[in-house]
Amino acid sequence: MAKSKVLLMRIASHLLRLLLVIIVTSLLTGCDLRYGFLESRFRLADESRLPKWFEASKHYSRRDLKVVITFYTHPIFESKVRVVLYELSHGERELDEKVGTRHWQSHLSSDLNKAGLSESPGYVTITVNGVEENFEHRSKGDILHITD
Repeated sequence: MAKSKVLLMRIASHLLRLLLVIIVTSLLTGCDLRYGFLESRFRLADESRLPKWFEASKHYSRRDLKVVITFYTHPIFESKVRVVLYELSHGERELDEKVGTRHWQSHLSSDLNKAGLSESPGYVTITVNGVEENFEHRSKGDILHITD
């Protein structure tokens, strides 16, 4: 009985060490444990409307708001997209955050675009809670436009 207790304690100790190594490695490699590895970050064009997932308060005009779209790649699970709405009139305050998935629009862009190798424009659909928005990457840089 005492031997099995000691064995369980050793196993638990090794599992805790393994968990610690995974967490430290993830932090050092730029991996967000919730979403995966940071792939790229974009800003929604100022002239684009807000994505359907956000309900902007009547207290803000579009020019007072900024949307940041961050793509994550995960080696095991589905890749994620984090979309954050910021209010700009009092610094840069986070108002809302949505997490969804993405897929390239193969009928709008070539196979090279899927690999990030083609010329602009590129198209991607981001889905949050079953609601899709189509985005266009018109030129090199970090700006996306909503396409209707």
